Amino acid sequence: MIFAGVRLPDQIRIALEEGKLVIFAGAGVSLAPPSNLPSFNGLASQICGRPSVPPGKEDQVLGKLARNGTNVHAAAAKILYHPKTHPTDLHKQALRIFGSPDKVRIVTTNFDDHCSAASRHVFRKRAVKEFYAPALPQGDDFHGIVYLHGSARENPQAMVLTDKNFGAAYLTRGWARDFLISLFSEYTVLFVGYSHNDITTTYLARGLNQAQVKPRWTLVSSDLRQEAEEHWAHLEISVQQYPIDPTNIANAHQALTDFFIEWAKHNRESLLHRSRRMKSIAASLPPESETVSEYLDYCLRHPQLAQDFCNAIRHPAWIGWMNAKGYLKVFFADSTKDLKEHERVIAHWLSTFVRRNHPELLLEIIQAQHQRLCRSFTQIFGPVVWVEETKSPDPNFSTWVSLLLSQGDQALPQDIWAYLLQQCRIPKHAGIALRLFELLTTPQIHLRKYLDFPGMILSGDQNEPKTTSKKKVDYEIVWPDGSRHWLDEAWKTILKPNLTLLADSLTLLATKQITLAHILLREVGKAGEYTDTLSWHRSSIAEHEQNRHLLHECLSVLVDLLRDVLLHWFHVNPARAQAQIQVWSYSKFPLLQRLAIFGISVDPKLSGDERLAWLLDNEVVFRLGMKKEVFDVLSVAYPSASEATRKKLLKRIQQGFKGKLKKRLGPETDAYEQFNVLVWLRKSDEKYQKVAP
Repeated sequence: MIFAGVRLPDQIRIALEEGKLVIFAGAGVSLAPPSNLPSFNGLASQICGRPSVPPGKEDQVLGKLARNGTNVHAAAAKILYHPKTHPTDLHKQALRIFGSPDKVRIVTTNFDDHCSAASRHVFRKRAVKEFYAPALPQGDDFHGIVYLHGSARENPQAMVLTDKNFGAAYLTRGWARDFLISLFSEYTVLFVGYSHNDITTTYLARGLNQAQVKPRWTLVSSDLRQEAEEHWAHLEISVQQYPIDPTNIANAHQALTDFFIEWAKHNRESLLHRSRRMKSIAASLPPESETVSEYLDYCLRHPQLAQDFCNAIRHPAWIGWMNAKGYLKVFFADSTKDLKEHERVIAHWLSTFVRRNHPELLLEIIQAQHQRLCRSFTQIFGPVVWVEETKSPDPNFSTWVSLLLSQGDQALPQDIWAYLLQQCRIPKHAGIALRLFELLTTPQIHLRKYLDFPGMILSGDQNEPKTTSKKKVDYEIVWPDGSRHWLDEAWKTILKPNLTLLADSLTLLATKQITLAHILLREVGKAGEYTDTLSWHRSSIAEHEQNRHLLHECLSVLVDLLRDVLLHWFHVNPARAQAQIQVWSYSKFPLLQRLAIFGISVDPKLSGDERLAWLLDNEVVFRLGMKKEVFDVLSVAYPSASEATRKKLLKRIQQGFKGKLKKRLGPETDAYEQFNVLVWLRKSDEKYQKVAP
C-alpha cells in the first residue's frame, strides 16, 4: 500500500496484522520540533564542547572524557531531559499504528522519554509497559516500549554512551546482544530514524549478524547515497525511501510523519468504511492511480471486502485489470493447494459474473494460460456451472463442460459430473453428454481381500484336512460409485428419449466399457473366453425381478442401455439390430454374447427354426453363464420349430458339454444340465411329448 507517497512493504503490513512487527526508533525520530533533540553525534559534540565529532567515534570520544573524570551520563541527561522538549507527531503516530497498548512493540535506542510521553497522550489511561536497560524482557516474547540503551529520566548512569558501556551491553555482559538475537529471530523489524553510519547501527548489526532473522526494513530519506545503500544491503536490511522537502525548514522529513499519519488512519478505518470505498471504486473504471491500486490490493485480501468489490463490478475493464495485476494467476497455477478465502471469492466471481456476462474474456484468459485450471478453481467452477444451468440455460454450457473435462476425470467428484450430465439438452449437448456418460461408466480394477470359501468350509470340521489357499489378495471390477442414482436418471431422462440420435454412439460406448471391464479381469486371471465374474453380476439381460438388487448399478445401466437400443433398432431399423447381434456374437466376451442371444430371442423376424439354428451354429446351448438367455430363446423358438430342427436340438442336448469342459465338470453335472434343458423344453411346449431323440 502507499501512504503519503511512501510505499508500505507488504511484509511490514502483514507482520503488523499478525502481531509480529517491532519498530526500532532512532535519534532521527526526536530531531524535529517540538522535540528538538540532537542526534547521537550532536549529543557527543555538545558534551565535548566541540563543533563536531568524527561519525562512528562518538562512543570512544565519550569514553575518553569519562576516563578523564567527566560525568558524561549526567551531562547527557541534562541535554536530553528538560521541560522544553516534547514528543513529535512521529512519536505519536508510530504508537497509533498498533491500535491498542497491549499490541505496542517499540524498541528505541534514544535516551529521551518521548515514546512514553506519547503513549500517555495516545492511549490516555491505558498504560503501555516500559522496560529500561539493562532489565530487558525476553526478545522473542514481549510487548511495550523497550529503552534498549537506557533512559535519561529513569537512571541516567545506566545509559549506554561510552565505548565501555557499549562493550558491556553487546560483548562482555551481552544483555543487549542477547535481547536482539532473540528479537530478530521472532519479529519483523522496521527501523525508523537511523543513519547508516550511526554508531548505534554498528552495534545493532552485531545482533543482526548472529541471529536467524526475520525480514527487516528501514525507512530512509530519498537523498540516500550509494555508500549508505550498500551499507544497508550488507546488513541485509531492505530500504524503503520517503521524499524529503528542503523547503520545509522546520522539518524537511515531514513526509515520514505524514506516512505514519496515513498508515495509522488506515488502521483505524472500519470494515464498513472500507466496504463503501471499495464499492465506489468498483462502480467506475479501473484506477490509474498507484495509490488506489495499492489500496485495492490490500482490501482484496479480505474475504468480505473482496466480495463487496466483486459484487459492485459492472464494467468489463475490471476483468482485464485484475488479470494484469495477477489476481487471477493463482487459478491457473499447477498446484493442488487450497485457495485462500479471498481467492475463493474472486474464483466464484469469475465462475458466475464473468462466465455469464463476459464469456469471451474469460475464455481468452483461460486460453492464454494454456487451458490449465488449478484443482481448487475447477472444484468451484464445476458446481457453479451445474447450479446456474438449472436456473437458466447458458449458451456456452458445452464449452464450459468441455473445458472441465479437459482437466481430467478426477478434476471433479463423480456426482458433479453426473449432475452436469443431467443438465445436458439433446441434440445441442450431445457431444458432452456422451463424453460425460463415458467418464461415469469407466471400469477400474480394485484390490480386495481374498475369500477362500473352500478353506472356510473345511475349517469348520476338525476331521477334514485344511487345504486353504495361500492367496491373500483378489481382484474385482469397480464402477464409478458416487453417481449411481444420477447416472440411472440421466439414462432414463436424457439419453433414452433421444435414441434416434444417440443409439449408435451409445452402443459403441457401452460396448467399449463392458469390453474393457472383461479385458481388465482377464489380465488378472478373473475372466476367460467362456466366463467372467462380470457376467455373474447380471441375472438376466431381459427385465427381471432379480436385476433390481444388483451390486453394480453402473453395469446394470450399461446392459439396460444395450438391450433397449437393440429393441429400439428392431422397431426402427431391424437390419442395424441384426448387424449388432452379429458383432456381439463374434466377440469373446460373455456378457456381450448374452446380449446377442437376447437379441435372437426378441428378433420379430426370426422363425423358430432360425432361432434354434442360431443357437446350434454358435454352440451356446451349454455355454456356461448363458442359461437364462438360452432358455428364453428355447421358450420362444421350440414350440414353433419344425420336427427336423427339434431333432437336431435334441441330438445336441444328448451330447451335453464338449471337450475339456465336459471332463472338468464330470458326468453328474453333465447329466444334470442335459436334464435341465429337457425340462425347460417340456415346459415351453407341453403339447409336444417327444423331448428325447
